[in-house]
Amino acid sequence: MDTLSPSPVCVRVLGGFELSGAGADLSLSGKKLRALVALLALPPSLGWSREQLTALLWGDRDEELARGSLRQALAELRRLLGDAALVTDRETVAFDPAHVTIDAVEFGALSAASQWDRAAALYCGDLLAGVSLPDGGFADWLLVERTRLHDLAVRVLSRVVGTQSGDDAIATALRLQDLDPDREETYRTLMRLYAAKGDRSQALRQYQLCRDRLQRELGVKPEPETERLFQQIRSPVATDPRPSPHEIPRAEPLSPSGAVLPGSPPGIESRRSRRWWAAAGLAIVLLGGIALAAWLHPWQPSSHAGAASPASGPPSIAVLPFENMSDDPQQVYFAEGIAEDLMTDLARVRGLAVIARNSSSGYRGKDVDVREMARDLGVRYVIEGSVRRAG
Repeated sequence: MDTLSPSPVCVRVLGGFELSGAGADLSLSGKKLRALVALLALPPSLGWSREQLTALLWGDRDEELARGSLRQALAELRRLLGDAALVTDRETVAFDPAHVTIDAVEFGALSAASQWDRAAALYCGDLLAGVSLPDGGFADWLLVERTRLHDLAVRVLSRVVGTQSGDDAIATALRLQDLDPDREETYRTLMRLYAAKGDRSQALRQYQLCRDRLQRELGVKPEPETERLFQQIRSPVATDPRPSPHEIPRAEPLSPSGAVLPGSPPGIESRRSRRWWAAAGLAIVLLGGIALAAWLHPWQPSSHAGAASPASGPPSIAVLPFENMSDDPQQVYFAEGIAEDLMTDLARVRGLAVIARNSSSGYRGKDVDVREMARDLGVRYVIEGSVRRAG
């Protein structure tokens, strides 16, 4: 495992939770305190305001009690970590990066610097994996951040495996497969690596695993490229399944947050492209919703029968039919397809409840306030959007 840069305090949130200072583990007294440390470890670009922190952690209390709870938690952190670890004023709270090292932050920085091997070594698992923490607004924030870091880890490992060969490449690809078992490209990579090693049975087994997984989880068949590779390996006169240099895709540049930057090479499969747009939509919508939740209490459900409380249970979301912004009425189907793809991918996110399509389709073309929609549908978040097709 790669080591973090030395500093008086070290916070590890990838794969669990660990707080240490001066070489010794520091124990925290409760769930809310651990959640506060996690929030301060991964702040938004402008930092956390006290109102945001109290809304995410103590949103069920009135404002004065919530502020008192935050002051008490910060006093406990100062006692454990020292005054230098925290930078506070009347409005904001932050960790001092000169005194606190955070594994998730270094993971993002190493990824942005294309130091794939070091970044991969730091990623020990999902954000706060296996840690019992508060629900409510914090759970929504955790879902977004966990997804962002998970997807960045997938991209990092895919670049690492591209620089390796033999058993090292197989080990990295298996790790990537465990991280994202629906990623069809990883199965093809393992098929090629096992075939190049002369292990034809393992190469064919990877195809079977891929086929069964896609059918069971997504209801689809393997892509034509996967089928062609399978036939090449199965045939006694198979050609070399290893890709030629011109077939190996160029690594897309990443921003510090892990997003693919403009200028990336073409050729991404349509299914993966739709998944990317759906994931981007999910991140944008949930981040926006969390920003609102930091300032506003979630709206209350409708009083009529059948409306579930959006403030209880898992985060709930409804995807409204997207508006066709082009002059071509035929593109209505395209807009609806984008919304349905987004709904399908959202439904696969663990811990997120997505309302059925037939419940939200009744709002197509209606000018209704989004809060009223949320109350009627009994959800915490609503996605509405428009599509204009070009090219």
